[in-house]
Amino acid sequence: MKGNTLPRPLNEVLGRKLAYWIAEIDGRLDHEDDFQEKLLQFPKLLEDSTFFDKEEEAFIKDMFLHMLSLTFIVQRHKEEIELFCEEYNNLGC
Repeated sequence: MKGNTLPRPLNEVLGRKLAYWIAEIDGRLDHEDDFQEKLLQFPKLLEDSTFFDKEEEAFIKDMFLHMLSLTFIVQRHKEEIELFCEEYNNLGC
């Protein structure tokens, strides 16, 4: 982004889907005390598995680490997520 300009708004369909998806993650995090610990264990389980080759294993680990970081982002920004969801769905989450 250049200067103080904001990116263009999301289209309505994408906004609704994204709002629903983020609210779903937020809701699951609220009801699961050790969700992040479970995500952290998954890459370790991959190392013990012979199901994936090393390249696939590295890709899956990378994806799960991104998912884990998303859980921290969602937890830090709960209020903004609720507002985002309300704006796109006019329902609240």
